Amino acid sequence: MFPRSEWTIRQTTPADRDDAARFLASAHRRHLHLDWSQPLELMGRAPFLILQRHKRWLACLACPPDPVDVAWLRLFAIAPGAPLAPCFRKLIRAAVPEAARMGASRISALATRTWLRPLLEDTGFAPTNEMIFFEWDGGPLDPVRQSAIRDMLPEDLPEVQAVDERAFQSPWQHSQKALEQALEAAALASVYELQGQIVGYQISTASALGAHLARLAVEPRYQGRGIGRELVLHALTALGRLGLGRMTVNTQADNLPSRRLYQSLGFRETGMRIRLYERLLRV
Repeated sequence: MFPRSEWTIRQTTPADRDDAARFLASAHRRHLHLDWSQPLELMGRAPFLILQRHKRWLACLACPPDPVDVAWLRLFAIAPGAPLAPCFRKLIRAAVPEAARMGASRISALATRTWLRPLLEDTGFAPTNEMIFFEWDGGPLDPVRQSAIRDMLPEDLPEVQAVDERAFQSPWQHSQKALEQALEAAALASVYELQGQIVGYQISTASALGAHLARLAVEPRYQGRGIGRELVLHALTALGRLGLGRMTVNTQADNLPSRRLYQSLGFRETGMRIRLYERLLRV
């Protein structure tokens, strides 16, 4: 039905936006990365590849580096009836040299779907970590030293991104563009200042299901002083006043200080875990 001799791959352009929207709406299976970007916002950014037979889309895959060192698998979608493993394999093989050429040292993927795991393992990816999910359903909260915390402003983003880069290791760092998208989507975004310098921040979102602590970071040399705790308490208190009495958060399995912080505040593990897979592109 889909003779491979007739398959072609090309890079998307902004002109493909309408075709991409229709394809994604009718796709048989879709993987979307857990961040603030939308798939159609990636149009034209390389590598965002389409696998076609004649003019029919069989599958698409996007992993543009952001930050430049990491190419997250942000999108994979496949048409009904198209062969899953061969399509994924062909697109990854085409994306790898392009991502490396753009400066990425790895392709990282969160296996949010169970069907994605064997595809990743078959194409050279290995599990390296897990994301663990926690939730908070209410309870008494300690008072917050509000004088050190204020709302995050767009002009804070360069300083916030610098804190983020120092607080996290690859592949968990965010670019300034990603943090800008996060700020636009935030229900509450705050920074913690000491002597006029931003040393920590939090970004939380909201939905009908409650609040989600999407990002928390503290300057490494100020960690262990309770700044992260104050930022989380601030978010819980402020969002609670808005009627959001439940909050979720996720962190890396190997980030023990973060896990202890959330547990000390009454968060409990939900049992949900998402495996991180990575494929190194160069040594």
